[in-house]
Amino acid sequence: MRVVRVLNSREFEVDGELSIGEFVKVGKELAVVVEVYCEDPEIVKYMSKFDLDEIKEFLPDLAEPKNYARCFLLSEGRVSIGEKVELAEDEEIKKVHWKDDDLYMPYIPELVSKYPKVAIDVIKKLESLFPEEKDVLRIIKAGLEFSRIRRVDV
Repeated sequence: MRVVRVLNSREFEVDGELSIGEFVKVGKELAVVVEVYCEDPEIVKYMSKFDLDEIKEFLPDLAEPKNYARCFLLSEGRVSIGEKVELAEDEEIKKVHWKDDDLYMPYIPELVSKYPKVAIDVIKKLESLFPEEKDVLRIIKAGLEFSRIRRVDV
């Protein structure tokens, strides 16, 4: 998997099949998948059905839809187009979230404002990685869920 688009200082897109809430590693940076979608290649938009069938016969990869994942960086790092992306190991996730003998999540406010459902998934993952901090993480998760419920009109 590789980075195909850099959207802003915190978000980028990757080609490949990932799931929402998964942690990925790009160089030294960690990110979380916040959205997945499938898109037809640009060439498909400009070709007739006959031409498209011909291309599929000789170059099937060129006309097949591609899967993309939008990712949110957990730190203020830089990502470049073409960089290799791989799934992050649990130890790498722990390392990023532990600083000065305490849980460290400076990205949470921005993630909550843009992707509240994903923020809850991230907290759930951290609960499994940091069982000693489970109480604190449950309180944070409850606050996030309460704020989501408060916004819903009944």
